[in-house]
Amino acid sequence: MNASAEKKGLVLLFGMFAIILGVVVFLVRNINNQAESEEELIVLTLIVIDDGKGNAVSTEVFLMYEPTGKGAVFDIPGNLGAIYSSLGRVDRIDQVYKERGIETYKTEIEKLIGKKIPNSLVITMDDFSTLTDILGGLKIFVPSPVDVKDENGQRYLLPSGAVTLDGDKIRTYMMYKSEDENDDSRDVRRRNAIVQFISAINEPENEKSFLDKNNFSSYSKFFNSNSSEDSLLSLLNKFSKVDPERIIVNTTKGKFNSNLGLFIPDNNGQFLKEVMNLTLSSLRVEGNSQESRYYVLEVLNGTDISGLAARTTTKLESAGYKVDITGNAERENNAEYENTIIIDHIGNSDAANALGSFIRCSNIQEEEVRPETEGFEAAKTDFTIIIGKDFRF
Repeated sequence: MNASAEKKGLVLLFGMFAIILGVVVFLVRNINNQAESEEELIVLTLIVIDDGKGNAVSTEVFLMYEPTGKGAVFDIPGNLGAIYSSLGRVDRIDQVYKERGIETYKTEIEKLIGKKIPNSLVITMDDFSTLTDILGGLKIFVPSPVDVKDENGQRYLLPSGAVTLDGDKIRTYMMYKSEDENDDSRDVRRRNAIVQFISAINEPENEKSFLDKNNFSSYSKFFNSNSSEDSLLSLLNKFSKVDPERIIVNTTKGKFNSNLGLFIPDNNGQFLKEVMNLTLSSLRVEGNSQESRYYVLEVLNGTDISGLAARTTTKLESAGYKVDITGNAERENNAEYENTIIIDHIGNSDAANALGSFIRCSNIQEEEVRPETEGFEAAKTDFTIIIGKDFRF
């Protein structure tokens, strides 16, 4: 009897264990499926403009989150320096493209941003000019008239103001270089052209013609893609769903090493991965364009470390935040703050948590949000960061 009861107990125990194991496996698979589904909604594409001689004129990583229609562009400077395994040496990243081609180039950029990039588009400058004409021109703001000559004596002319540039003019806009500007200025122009190209696909008349399946075979030849024609059309259709007013523009922060002639990213490139993760978090947040604006910050130093608020401000602004106020925090008896604090003035927990994740701060305090009245002055910023001794950003 005792042996029989013991066997029954073991059977029951094993049965319960099997049920628990089954539930755990089901939950894990469900979580993994949700994660995979979530990743599928993120569109990541490497866009390279080639000068037609195998040189990368401009390199941008475009990403968007389909459910919200929000997008972002990450600029990858050609002179970004690191040890590239594909070259076996320290060099410019665009040298990887020149020597090893687009797939190896994409792999090196994936290492930089910490994300897999499924799609790549290479467009020669000639083809980009043609596509610009097909799309009816690109809307560009030119701050002042351009009238310059290059070293070969070729003259470049552009009007000023908010103008629509045709294919020839967009080539001029992207390629000219005046004596009083640096490489950064030209990179900004080229990035603007890519953003406006994506915006132009969004125009209703272009959706009807350019993205029409019956017409697209005439246009697909202008793209060198790692996808089939049908997949390319599907990708560009996704591009057309992004809200042009909600495209975040991010630049790589770092320092130029004049001895090497290379741009060295902050924190050996780790900061770029952090900015990418923060941007993905912000793209997932629902809201209209008013709500998805750049958040305005106040950064206060609550420690004895001089210049910490200013250095933190540089990193925050590179991630798309706008810092309006910097300074030192009020300190009782001049004592340092032990812990960093984020004060949420607008009651947006999603944005506060995204900011906290970015600067590695979980100490978030929500200020009571009250309407501005005669007796109450609303906060001038969305969030206040008070830097404490535990700050490791």
